[in-house]
Amino acid sequence: MPDIFELSKQKLLINQQHTQFADEGEQQEKSVLQANETCIIVCGSQDCGKTTMLCRFMEKPVESSKTIGLDYNYLTRMKNNNKMVCSLWEIGGGVKMAKLVKTPLTSSTIESTAVFIFVDLSTPNAISELLTTTIQALDDQITAILKEINNIDPARYEKLEAKKRLFASHKDAHVISCLGIPCFLVLSRYDQFQNYETEKKKHLYKLLRFFAFINGLTILTFGPTTEGLISKCKALFSHYGFYDSKPSLQQETDVMKPMIVVAGSDSLESIGHLPGIVNMPKNYRDAMIQWKETMEEQFPPEDKLKKKNVNVMDKQFAEYEVDANVEEKKRELELLIQEKRNRRIFNEKSKNF
Repeated sequence: MPDIFELSKQKLLINQQHTQFADEGEQQEKSVLQANETCIIVCGSQDCGKTTMLCRFMEKPVESSKTIGLDYNYLTRMKNNNKMVCSLWEIGGGVKMAKLVKTPLTSSTIESTAVFIFVDLSTPNAISELLTTTIQALDDQITAILKEINNIDPARYEKLEAKKRLFASHKDAHVISCLGIPCFLVLSRYDQFQNYETEKKKHLYKLLRFFAFINGLTILTFGPTTEGLISKCKALFSHYGFYDSKPSLQQETDVMKPMIVVAGSDSLESIGHLPGIVNMPKNYRDAMIQWKETMEEQFPPEDKLKKKNVNVMDKQFAEYEVDANVEEKKRELELLIQEKRNRRIFNEKSKNF
């Protein structure tokens, strides 16, 4: 007759093995799920083609409505018998909404996220604030994410930190601060840029090249009516969204042509001295100071002028504060409606996955 204690021991061992296999299966499933989910964040200047580009990528009619706050969509595609999901986040509202990047960019999405920062070439006076605020918001969020990961999984943290040292062997590495995730500077409204004087084009191109270089960004040019430029952006979206082949990008810095510069392929020597700057920057901080000062000297921000106009309006209209409160309530209502729409789309995605 079998020993009852031995049988109990064997049964316990079998149960433990089943639990172990179930846990391993669950971990593998989570790993596959994470590998099959990607995230694309589109942010930057207002009304410059972000929604148009996303609609073209999703192959649906271009929406005429203005994006307020965060807008969420997704695409699914079967690849190698696996269902892939690409989350598409658009941040509307320009520089004021830059910090909303913390919603889609998290510790669970950082390895599979690509960011596209759209810049309106028709409003160069607004570029300085837009880029400094956006790059700071991204850097702050990535720093917070890495700190969180380091406390939980040091090995994963080291892998992510290594990506920030991508250009460590570059001869100008001392001025480069890489975010550690794929990030693109998309120059929009190129059709209007073509009407600028040659000297203005040269200054703006040089300043944008400089900023992209020291921040480890790839530069693309986008025009909503130029199929060649649209196809390049779509190909990159497909690469980072569904791991399609990465499109080849031929470098172009001629001011008479759409600019394309791959991250890390440029150099301080190739870019040259910024207007009015004699000495090359000693480090990243020095480079950012030089860029911001030169950018705002060549293309002065309109903040002070706007503030003066607001003060004049205050004197003319005694109910300015009331009007401002009404506008604020309207924005809050629009954001609430948009949030409900995003939640509905997200729930549909969860059901379909």
